[in-house]
Amino acid sequence: MNIKELFKRTASPYLIPVEQIEVEAGFNFRDMTSDLNSYIDDLARYIENNGVPGGPLVVKIKGDKAYLRDGHCRLAAVKLARSRGCEIETVQCRVMNNVSNDADEIALLVTSNSGRTITQLELAGIVKRLHLLNIEDADIARKIGKSPSLVHHLLVLSSAPEPVKEMVKAGRVSASMAVGAVQKNPDKAAETLGKAYKNATDSGKKKATPKHLEAKLSVVEKVQAIIRKLSKENFSEVWDWMNEEAERRANNAK
Repeated sequence: MNIKELFKRTASPYLIPVEQIEVEAGFNFRDMTSDLNSYIDDLARYIENNGVPGGPLVVKIKGDKAYLRDGHCRLAAVKLARSRGCEIETVQCRVMNNVSNDADEIALLVTSNSGRTITQLELAGIVKRLHLLNIEDADIARKIGKSPSLVHHLLVLSSAPEPVKEMVKAGRVSASMAVGAVQKNPDKAAETLGKAYKNATDSGKKKATPKHLEAKLSVVEKVQAIIRKLSKENFSEVWDWMNEEAERRANNAK
């Protein structure tokens, strides 16, 4: 079906064939995690029984194609439902109007989002794209309806090493904790957060928090740390004394 002919014959929202709706590179900000895959699978099952939920998908028309701008999860779920035999030929779409440049289109990924909540990591990717268009942080904040301080926070997150992003994506650490580690030492951030996560799992937790950044020390290790601070010059003598005292007490206990 010719998209332009469709617009002549019908009124908005338009029923556009699924196969004529394209996902354009750079405009799908979703991170394909196991949680998102599960969400899309559940949404597909809902669609099979109840139809496509929510309002119309938002598209931009280029030639004879409709390029998706809002509704990526729903479109993915529709395609999954179709692969299972669900007979959905068209979906309701609203055509994006009065958007003149890439920056405004990218910002609309945030402001027009009507589906699953955008994660901090996904939002960081959007902010980075706007930053690469040489847009000032204050203008980015205004475009996406967020505070300048959050925009700065997200830019730090977007520049984090990939292992750090993977830990955030997996839910092992929070975005704010990752940003703090990167700001403190970007080269050691992954190692620092990895140790914090290990401390968390050792204590039965599934996610690290700032308190897990401090390594858990035994009583002896804590005493040793204090002695190092109090007597750096004479530490070897004190250390020998501690070892001798520990050995003496062990022998007395036999």
